[in-house]
Amino acid sequence: MIIDALRGYRAERTFRRRLEESVPWLLQAETVPGLALSLVRDGRATWDGAFGARRSDAGDPVTPNTVFEAGSLGKPVFAYTVLQLCHEGVLDLDTPLDDYLSSPCVPGDRRSPRITTRRVLSHTTGLPYWRRTGEALATYVEPGERFLYSGEAFIVLQHVVERATGRSPSALLSERAFGPAGMLDSTFVWDGTETQPFALGHRADGTVVRKSLWPKTEVAGSLHTTARDVAAFLCHIMNDPVIARDMLKAQGPVNDRPWHRDAPLGSCAIDERVSWGLGWGLGAGPDGTSFWHWGDNGCYRAFAIAYPDEGCGVAILTNSENGQRVIARILRDVAGGAYPELDWLDRACES
Repeated sequence: MIIDALRGYRAERTFRRRLEESVPWLLQAETVPGLALSLVRDGRATWDGAFGARRSDAGDPVTPNTVFEAGSLGKPVFAYTVLQLCHEGVLDLDTPLDDYLSSPCVPGDRRSPRITTRRVLSHTTGLPYWRRTGEALATYVEPGERFLYSGEAFIVLQHVVERATGRSPSALLSERAFGPAGMLDSTFVWDGTETQPFALGHRADGTVVRKSLWPKTEVAGSLHTTARDVAAFLCHIMNDPVIARDMLKAQGPVNDRPWHRDAPLGSCAIDERVSWGLGWGLGAGPDGTSFWHWGDNGCYRAFAIAYPDEGCGVAILTNSENGQRVIARILRDVAGGAYPELDWLDRACES
């Protein structure tokens, strides 16, 4: 387990040596050009590993300050900011989002008044993962009825936060999350004027993909960051007991069809080892409880997991559609052990 691999300096040193030996081979075996990794031990980031290339056709090496698209890893960053606003009374977890707006948050939907901040952060709004092109936003199941992973819901809450605070989300996230956590190379906006070194995404066959621009903050998927910054955020969560108490409290179980909005309720299997908090997935494995999340922006795959009782964790960013396979092999084969979080993610992606 990653817990054992990071239990003390000597164990971590051995693990780092194993990573340096195995990761280059894993990248080649899985056709993944580059990977950045950061380790957390005793509640602080202790080591940054950088492997492979930022783009396969140029050979520019990945370094600890290489920026990757991290996709949905932005959701817990946004959730952390939202929970600060809840603690200050700007928002309330269980007040309908409609109460903060001049019109329903989901126009024309009779279930709109039952959508709350808590249900957004725990993915129980009933809103779809993403709506189909040209389709109006609408709930597909009753809010609170089941776990239905939803990027759309986070965008709705983003608009509510903008309205309630009168602040741009970019400024708010920088002030409330990036700054306090020490995330020096992170942004939700990428308009092409940036000077930071960035990794280009790659398809499964190794083809380089042109960098997408993200001119506006989209909290559900536009996070650009480094493995070092994600590790800093994991540490910040573990060292903020007030917010962590809310974020890491299980709100309900998850199922193995988390983004299939039309799946009959009875067809969704529940894994008791995995639940969802407010912004984070929660795992109950043989060696301890975890909080975790993944990122999937197509040609970028990312994963972060931490064990608060042990003060340890890891953040891994890749620039390939094949990246999740390397991430899983690093955790299961190099670190060793069982991960209910990865088991659930494997099943969910296959369903």
